Amino acid sequence: MVTIQSVDILKASDNSIELGGDFSRDSWDAHRYSDDHILLGKFAEHSMTAVGWCDTAVLKSILHGLVERSFSGSVFLKIDSSQKSLIFHNGQLVFARSDVMDDRLGEVIYRSGLITLEQMTDAAVEVTRDRKFGKVLLESKLFTSADLWNALKKQVLEIFQSIFLNSHVHYSIKERTGIPSISVVFESSTSSLIEESASFGQMFRSFLNRIDEHSKISVSGDVGSTEIPKEGTFYGDIVAMVGTSLSMGEYLSLSKLSPTNSYLAIFQLVIMRFLDVEDEKIVNDRLTHESKFERREIKSLIDAYHITLDASRKAFEAMNFEYPLSEIQLFLKEKYDSRKTPLFLKKDGTIAGESVKHLYAKCRNSKSQYKLAVWELQSLIQFVLQITGDLLPGQGWSIKKSIQEMLE
Repeated sequence: MVTIQSVDILKASDNSIELGGDFSRDSWDAHRYSDDHILLGKFAEHSMTAVGWCDTAVLKSILHGLVERSFSGSVFLKIDSSQKSLIFHNGQLVFARSDVMDDRLGEVIYRSGLITLEQMTDAAVEVTRDRKFGKVLLESKLFTSADLWNALKKQVLEIFQSIFLNSHVHYSIKERTGIPSISVVFESSTSSLIEESASFGQMFRSFLNRIDEHSKISVSGDVGSTEIPKEGTFYGDIVAMVGTSLSMGEYLSLSKLSPTNSYLAIFQLVIMRFLDVEDEKIVNDRLTHESKFERREIKSLIDAYHITLDASRKAFEAMNFEYPLSEIQLFLKEKYDSRKTPLFLKKDGTIAGESVKHLYAKCRNSKSQYKLAVWELQSLIQFVLQITGDLLPGQGWSIKKSIQEMLE
């Protein structure tokens, strides 16, 4: 069992620290993992092992440290009653495992809409100790090898992202050498995956802090041109379950997912603009603590987007042209993955209140995520300016220039 214990530092020199209490009985090596954290570990035959309990901010620093150290081995995590493990090779995440049923390959593929519930159930029946789920998909021609490769990457990524959904975790780190028997390769670096996953976890926990069992879930009135998921699909069945309105407590009692994944499914549907959730604890889309520079800049960019949108829309209306709002929605849908960005719009093109809250939560997580949020908003503004110049005949580019001058 892992216990939490304070550490007394009796003496420190250039290359050693003398610890007091129970820690004084053994020799420890320390590794710097951030400006604020070090990891104490015992070493046997040059192989590191370390255990502890920490919040996800510290976990993020530890994982970044493993990347910098070109670590090869496993990170075992206990989150509530679940057990998960991350496999690293030369500082890069190459695989992940979980004992949670919702993290199984079939469940991940079904939630992604790549197979139906019936196909998942039929394939699961054919699974044996020697015939894995992926092999069943290949032999039944439901998946190609490329499809299966991408599905494995998605499974690993979702397990990795899930470790940041809770506020605290127990961890155990064991160093190993050699190449893992199973591995996947991501297009993004592990450092980027850590930042994106931690940011998503921050947004999710912020969402949980604003709701309770009495919060009302309803189908969004701002779906716009986005098609509601069909019944028989993972998200379609949840939307159908919600119906016209359902309390969060009622939804949790009906859901067959784990509590965390039940909340996560609703959170995802809110991001995708299929559902709305009434905030019981905080009903406030406005920025707080505006003295902070980062938050002031995010707010100014949100305001700049709305000014740009309003001016662009009026220019289209003056020339009796339909406003290309669907182009803006498509731009966001194609450009961003729902687990990387909280930026989404209402039916009228304005940034949704829930999205504003997620943006602020994202910026609280780290400087890099703040810079990414700034870039996302600037990119959206520039796209609206671009379609104004491209789609309005004759005066389009002069109108674009006048809007730019107004923003300066």
